[in-house]
Amino acid sequence: MSSRPLCLTVLLLFCLCKLGVAQRTFAVIVGVSDYLVGQPGKGDLQFSDDDARSFHALLRSAAGGSVPEENIRVLIDKRATRDNVLQALTIFGQATRNDRVIFYFSGHGERGMFLPYDYGTNRTATLWHDDIKAAFLRSQAGTKFLLADACMAGTMKKRNAQPHPVVAANSPLHNPDSKVIIILSSQDREYSRETADLKQGAFTFYLVEGAKGAADKNTDGVVTIKELASYVDHEVRKKTRNQQIPRVIGRFDENMPFTAVR
Repeated sequence: MSSRPLCLTVLLLFCLCKLGVAQRTFAVIVGVSDYLVGQPGKGDLQFSDDDARSFHALLRSAAGGSVPEENIRVLIDKRATRDNVLQALTIFGQATRNDRVIFYFSGHGERGMFLPYDYGTNRTATLWHDDIKAAFLRSQAGTKFLLADACMAGTMKKRNAQPHPVVAANSPLHNPDSKVIIILSSQDREYSRETADLKQGAFTFYLVEGAKGAADKNTDGVVTIKELASYVDHEVRKKTRNQQIPRVIGRFDENMPFTAVR
């Protein structure tokens, strides 16, 4: 067996550490195309399951940091119930200050919520934005990513969307030292588009392509948050003729690396 792939992996990990990227990544990836109960105006989607698989493949790749499978929870279609998602999010509790956590969602969205597989079966089957925020606040990770490909994802910025918010703004769970990067597919009142030619959501397609190297504008082998956000914004606007405008919010250094592609 050649030692070259191992050497390249070690070199990549060394570069990531030097660049300040977390030593370990813990991720929860959710994609819902086939919903349990149809809702008026909210039928099944075509490509959200493929979106989730694509993002999973990115994290498993060398560019994405070769994240171990045991550090990733993937919930697609019928596995993506509200309870299963909340249980999966407990993996963030394994992270330390040197680590990063990532929550990725592709599926239907409404103001203040993402819609899990069992949405519509009862009043509690809702994945509130505040549920995700609570999981982030409980985690000790120094870097936290939230990436969402859903309609009205931009409402994530609004506080206390849930009738009874699970985490107050002044909660001791709040860690002002953590870096938080939220990249959303759409603004408050916008729909997120699936495209037949790409066979994915436009946002996720360009997010993954950018992270794999297309966003590396200065060709230094590192895709920074600034480069990725700029690339995704430009390509999604172009693809949707400005009908969908991604949104980036949070508390972070825009030169922070997201992937290393060299």
